[in-house]
Amino acid sequence: MITARLRVIWAFAEHVSSDSDQSEAVKVVTRYHKTLIWEQTRHMLRLRSALREYFPAALAAFADLTASEALELLARAP
Repeated sequence: MITARLRVIWAFAEHVSSDSDQSEAVKVVTRYHKTLIWEQTRHMLRLRSALREYFPAALAAFADLTASEALELLARAP
């Protein structure tokens, strides 16, 4: 999903002059997108670490901790 979004952005960027306002906007959006990916990864690693220490069965139960079902269940857990 992320890869598809980046392809669309890069396809758009190829048609825009490198010194235009649109190209600057694309640069800002891609930088922000990259930062969001890094933040998501950082939070997921923190969650995995906390689960490993306090609730290791959750790691075994959920293959993908980013799945909405896993996050919903973990949010309801005490």
